[in-house]
Amino acid sequence: MARNWLIEGKYVEYCSCDLGCPCESMADPTQGYCTGLVAFMIDRGHCDDVDLSGLKVVATFYFPRAIHHGQGIMHPIVDERASDAQRDAVFYILSGKDQPVGTMFQIFSVIVETIKDPLFAPITFEWDLDKRQARIEVAGVVRARTEPIRNPVTDEEHRMLTVLPNG
Repeated sequence: MARNWLIEGKYVEYCSCDLGCPCESMADPTQGYCTGLVAFMIDRGHCDDVDLSGLKVVATFYFPRAIHHGQGIMHPIVDERASDAQRDAVFYILSGKDQPVGTMFQIFSVIVETIKDPLFAPITFEWDLDKRQARIEVAGVVRARTEPIRNPVTDEEHRMLTVLPNG
C-alpha cells in the first residue's frame, strides 16, 4: 500500500563528467563511467505521520556506463539524527516504490541494481542559491562543492540551464 509522503527542500547533484551531464542528452559519460552523488536537505516533509523536516540525505553512485543503461551502485548516507521511523520513511521514499513512472526516485529504482548498506553520519549541507554555491560533506567519506561556471575569457560567472521539455 502506498504511503503518503511529501518532501520540500534543497537538492544538489554532482557527477564526474565535464560540464553538463552527457547522460542528460543520452550521450556517454566523459570517462566512460559515472561517479557522483545527490544530496538533499528536507526543509519540510513527512511520510505518513513521520516528520522528516530538517533531515539531510546523501547518496553516492557508480555507473559503469551512462546512467540510462542501469547497473548502478548506490550508497545511501542518512543524517545520524534520524530516528528509526524517519530512517524507514527515508528508505521508503528512496526506494521509488509506489511512485509514478518518471519521478526521480522511481527512476533511481530502475537504474540502480545494488544498494550498499546505509551509513548514518553527520552531514554538512551548506546552500546559497543566490550565489549558486553549495557544499556537501560527510567527514572521511565524501566532499563536494558547487560554484558558478566561469567564462574562460572574461572570468565572469556564467549561468547554464538544462531544459528537457519531454523528460
